[in-house]
Amino acid sequence: MRGQVPMVCDDTDIALLALLQQDGRATYQELADRVRLSRTAARARVQ
Repeated sequence: MRGQVPMVCDDTDIALLALLQQDGRATYQELADRVRLSRTAARARVQ
């Protein structure tokens, strides 16, 4: 792992992953509404 920063997932990240597993075609806005984030924040976490 030289030069890499380990990724840490919080509860919101886990919720986003669960939603995407249920519906991989959900829009960023739909995901954001479900986890109470802005569309921009949800998009950044998914990417």
